[in-house]
Amino acid sequence: MHAESHSTVREGLVVGLLGGAAVAAWWFVVDLIAGTPLATPNGLGQIFIEGDRPPGAGPLDTSAIVAYTVVHFVMFAVLGLALIRLVHLASEHLELRMGLWIGIVLVSAWLVFHTYALSRFTRYTLPWWATVGGALMGIGTMLAVTWSRHPALRRSLRQVPLADEVETPPAPPASPPRSP
Repeated sequence: MHAESHSTVREGLVVGLLGGAAVAAWWFVVDLIAGTPLATPNGLGQIFIEGDRPPGAGPLDTSAIVAYTVVHFVMFAVLGLALIRLVHLASEHLELRMGLWIGIVLVSAWLVFHTYALSRFTRYTLPWWATVGGALMGIGTMLAVTWSRHPALRRSLRQVPLADEVETPPAPPASPPRSP
């Protein structure tokens, strides 16, 4: 699908919001299994609103949950918009595909690191395995939806392997062997 045949903004918002929903569902299940539904958005919302406070200290605070949920989905909407814009550029200009893939790897690594740091910041009330799992759920969902909606990008990877988009400059001529 070419960028002209659908809205980059609409697609970016859908991809981002689906990624955010995957992470929210992940945390809902993790909290449910622990017997503390909504503990994660409550704790993170309390940190967001009140600063350095032990997360989960006290009862559920609806305003903290709503505030964090809004921030969470806005962040994912922005990530979705950026991802789709880059995908559309890479679909139109093959030479940008390598940059897209490097960007995806770097952003994925940053999100995993960020969520691990979040685990430490919350004094491990959010286990590191759960934060990394949530990040991977969000990233995986966004990439799966994007991959399924862009057959032209998939085709271009089959026809022109990654890094073959541009011609490699010729190697310099070999220098004659030196005499000992």
